[in-house]
Order: sequence, then C-alpha cells, then structure tokens
Amino acid sequence: MDSNTSKSHSPNKAIPTSNLPKSESNILSCRPESVNSKGNLNRNTVTDYLRQLSGASLRGEPTRLYQVWPGQNVFFFKGRLVCGPDPKGFLLTMVSGILSNWIFCAYICDDSLSKHSWLVKMFSLILSAMVVFSLVMVGTGDPGFIPRSDESGTEEVGTSNGRRSIRVDVNGVEMKMKYCKICKIFRPPRSSHCIVCDNCVEKFDHHCPWIGQCIGLRNYRFFIMFITSALTSFIYIFAFSCWRLKQKLSSTKSGVLGLLGNAPETLSLTMFSFFAIWFLTGLTIFHGYLIIVNQTARENYRKRYADSRNPYDKGMLKNIYEALFRKLPPPKVNFRAEVDPWWFSRGRELKGTSARDSGHGEDEGEVDATQKASGETSDVGNSIDREYEAKTNPMHASKGENKVDVGGSVEVEIGKL
Repeated sequence: MDSNTSKSHSPNKAIPTSNLPKSESNILSCRPESVNSKGNLNRNTVTDYLRQLSGASLRGEPTRLYQVWPGQNVFFFKGRLVCGPDPKGFLLTMVSGILSNWIFCAYICDDSLSKHSWLVKMFSLILSAMVVFSLVMVGTGDPGFIPRSDESGTEEVGTSNGRRSIRVDVNGVEMKMKYCKICKIFRPPRSSHCIVCDNCVEKFDHHCPWIGQCIGLRNYRFFIMFITSALTSFIYIFAFSCWRLKQKLSSTKSGVLGLLGNAPETLSLTMFSFFAIWFLTGLTIFHGYLIIVNQTARENYRKRYADSRNPYDKGMLKNIYEALFRKLPPPKVNFRAEVDPWWFSRGRELKGTSARDSGHGEDEGEVDATQKASGETSDVGNSIDREYEAKTNPMHASKGENKVDVGGSVEVEIGKL
C-alpha cells in the first residue's frame, strides 16, 4: 500500500460484523482487539486477516494480484506461471509425451535398429524438446485475459435500461460488444468468458482439456506449434516402431501374438502412436483451415459468419501471418503487481464473481450470472469507501493496458465505456 492510500483512509474505520459472512465474522470476533465498543470490526484487523487468507505475511510482505485473483486459475512460482483450474490434463499430456520418447530411445532405438541409431535418438530428442517447450508455453502462459473492472461506472452502463451489448463497426460489418456482468466490462467481439477458468479471454478459441488452459490471442500460435510438433514426433516414432516390429517378426517368426511376449513395449508404443497420429492429424487440419479463413473454433462452431462476411478475413497469406508471425501484444493483467487485499475481500466469496458458482454459461446468460451473489453481498460493497477502492483497485496495476483492439481501425477503451 502506498503512502497516499494509507493517508486517505482512517485506520480505525469500523466494519459492521453483519456485513461479513458468518464464518469470517465468528473468527474475527474471537479476537478481543478486533471488536470495538459498538460491536463493529476494526478495519486493520479485517485487512490483516485477509492478508493471512491470501498467503501474505503480517511482517509487511506485499500481497500480489495472483494471490487474490477472482478467477479459477492456479498459479506457480509466485504468479509467473498461470495454469487452468485443473492442471491434471497438462501433466498427463506432458507425461505421455516424455514417456513415449523415453520408451522409444530405451527399447526401440538400439544398435540393432540401425547403424546410425544415435542420430535417430538425437532427432527424437529434438522433437520431444519442441513438444515440451510448446506445451509449457501454451499451458502456463496468459492466453489473453482481459482485466476486470471495478463496480463504478461500468456496472451502471451495463445494467441500465437493460442494455447488454454495444454495436460497433469492424471493417464494414456490425459486431456486438457484449457486456459481461462477472467481469463488469464490455468485451471485444471475438472475446468470450470461459466458464472453466472464469475469465474473459481475448480472441477466445476454446478451452483445451488436454492442456487444461484457455486458448486465446496470446497462446494460439504456441498451441499450433504444439500440435504440429507432437504430430511430427508421433509420426517419427510410429515409423521406426513399425520397422522394429518388422525386424522382430522376421527374427522370431512367432506372429503378432508372439510380440506381446517378445516386444510388448514396442507394440504398445506403436498402437499409442497410431491413435495419436489420427487425433492430431484431424486437429491440425481443422486449425489449419481456421487460420486460413481467420476464424476461431468458437466462431466456427456457432456459425458466426454464416449469414454475413467475416470482417477479419484479410486473405490467406495475411491471415497466416497474423495468426503465427505477428508480434504478440503484451499481457493486460500483471499478476505480479502489488495490491491491497481489502479491495478483493477474498475475491469470489465476498464479491460473488465466480461464474462456476453462478451456474450460468457465456453470452446472454452470463449477464445475470451474479445477480444473486451480488445481492447477498451488497452491504459489504457499500461499506467500502469509493475513494479507497479507486486507489487500491488492482486492475490499475496492469500498467494501464486497458485498450483492446476489436479489429480493423476500431479500438475500444474498456474502462471508459
């Protein structure tokens, strides 16, 4: 907390215990110094308690944005790596790729396979390193999270007169900027709120269960790199595995059933590579088509441009350049930024911003996703000083990167709509 923030607020400002959830109120009321003569909680006591909940130390260690982020993401290395809510898919994919390459090098690629077996191993290791690198880049990076807004200004625009969208012109085609009541922003046309990660993602493509992360503007090219390198690796492993099986059949003459006893690891790896090739080939062809026509998987699934022209289609070569080679924009959310934990008040529990708890999905349904939760916690929001909230809003810690390009020459500033 900076000096200006601390001076603008009275350190002894009291918070009514009725404005906190029952569990928090009971815990804090057990500390005699936390309750004043009127039965209200001291603000400093509540702030210290929230610091404990967010993992910050009472000795003055700053609270980082990742510690109180309202989304469902899991963070590692103090906010430097961001994963989806369930990293099991990411770990399973990682183990499958490394294990396949280890079996190939240890059991298949020996001196009996070829005179230059060391070259075969080296090329396999290079392919495996490319797969691991691209998987880490796509699964642990910011896919293009759009900063959430505070309750002032944006909420009033999004809910007054029942307005749920703003129409904008993108390269001669009228597009909608839909209002997300969870994030309290009008998000760009190609963006969407992921119900798994509970975040609005710029140029949202899909949420990949095999990686456990959203695929969006900032990690899509790494996703393409991952599936193409994995496809190449499994084709390489499959070809040499079939060669190895042919050698085993010629030497033992025991038939296919005999391979289960003589070379079970080679047979298993061959079958696994075969199914992986089919799956990755279909995925690569599909996303290759999407890149050529400049669509996202979500737009294609919903037939977004069935009755109108795609305003983002610039021709095959320009579309490929835009998707794979154009410089990536910087992240709009700085998860390492220092914030005051009081602004969040334990994020989802006291603010009621979780999409998963609301039981609603994307688009129109998500506008009403937090009506019940926000109604239950309105007293808590009213007890927070507006000036204090404006100065300690962690979304301001993203270095002012609130401008989002919606395509063509149209640019919308989220915080001023």
